[in-house]
Amino acid sequence: MAGHFKADQSKSGIVFCPDLSFFTAFEGKMYSPFSRIKNAEYSQAARTVSCIINTAVKARLAGDYRLFFVTLYPADTRLINPAKFTREFIEQEIESRIALYKRDGRSIDAFEQDWRAVWNRTQTVWSTWEEVVEEIGDAHLSEFYALCKLFNRRESAARLVRQASVGDLR
Repeated sequence: MAGHFKADQSKSGIVFCPDLSFFTAFEGKMYSPFSRIKNAEYSQAARTVSCIINTAVKARLAGDYRLFFVTLYPADTRLINPAKFTREFIEQEIESRIALYKRDGRSIDAFEQDWRAVWNRTQTVWSTWEEVVEEIGDAHLSEFYALCKLFNRRESAARLVRQASVGDLR
């Protein structure tokens, strides 16, 4: 995270400062997809965006501020597909989650009333790790990233083998 916020004891763990001009939540992926949220048809991306929006609604932000959700992922992965996570897709997931809250009888009036205005000031950004590493231009970072890719691929492959083995036992 980066921006004008401070840590607190809330569920999100942060509160926006009254003079907030920007806030960015970063999601760094290697060789894993976005998670589905348990007991909900809701992606990790939409949940993070909703948390950002909810924090902004609670802070009653005014003035000129910008919010960002940035996802970094390896260029050679097929598990992250930015084209799937369009603004419309994320918006639809948020709307569906609001409907579930209402169906459960939970009151989210402030969020429901103000979320679209905040969403309109929120930008989603997708970038590959390779683009970021190249932009920084540090040889040590490039070497570190190459090792991250190597070891994360091995772990991902090992996890798939374990899952297949467990599936065979069922």
